[in-house]
Amino acid sequence: MAPLSTGKLIFVMITTASGMIPPELEQAIPDETSACKCFVPPPRYGGGYRNCHEIQQQGKITNDGVYTIYPYDSSPQRPLAVFCDMATEGGGWTVIQRRENMTGKESFRRTFLEYGLGFGDPEQDHWLGLDHVHALTNQGHSQIRIDMTDVHDDVFWAEYDFFYVGDRERRYTLEAKYYRGDAGDSLSSHSEKDFQDNMYSDSYESLGGWWHARGKKCNLNGVFWGQSKDCDSGVFWSAGDSCRSLKATSMKIRPNY
Repeated sequence: MAPLSTGKLIFVMITTASGMIPPELEQAIPDETSACKCFVPPPRYGGGYRNCHEIQQQGKITNDGVYTIYPYDSSPQRPLAVFCDMATEGGGWTVIQRRENMTGKESFRRTFLEYGLGFGDPEQDHWLGLDHVHALTNQGHSQIRIDMTDVHDDVFWAEYDFFYVGDRERRYTLEAKYYRGDAGDSLSSHSEKDFQDNMYSDSYESLGGWWHARGKKCNLNGVFWGQSKDCDSGVFWSAGDSCRSLKATSMKIRPNY
């Protein structure tokens, strides 16, 4: 069949709307059921991976360490250095926060912009950056694992099967649901809260940047005070009426599939 002219194409559109399609033109109209409606993601820059889980699953890498990922679907060529935990509970975790009250090298008294961009060394104390965390959790359903050590050297953990951080326009609003672990559920009560920086307690002690809530149950970005300070202004995690003052924390995420 010869290619349709513009005039004939207009005729087909008009007659199709009226339900009358000339038999000789039926084959020129594509079958709707055969059209591809799937979304094709942009190619990854240099064949890189979007997160540590992809590195583990496709690259077959099993060692912890700093790797380069490309988490931005809107900017697939943009690299990001992250620490990958390949051992904890099956591995494939992208670490978004780590702190230890031993060296005190990294201050968490930061501005809103700094918390958005990230700071610190991925191999040591650091905050990955909320812009990057949003990009990672925007890839699909994600889960988070939080490992903690208190001032008595007791170790405990919490996981949430759904974890999402909004973009900067939404002030990085938190969603954390479906808890399991032995630490107690503290983070879900901070869901739907905006991320706040430069917050202070009633005694004007820095609380660090966090999803602060009235009647807060946890804060992993405060100041390490040790056992002598209460949990209101330090680094802490609470469950029920008990509260644990912490000396080490680690937050890590991976796709929930």
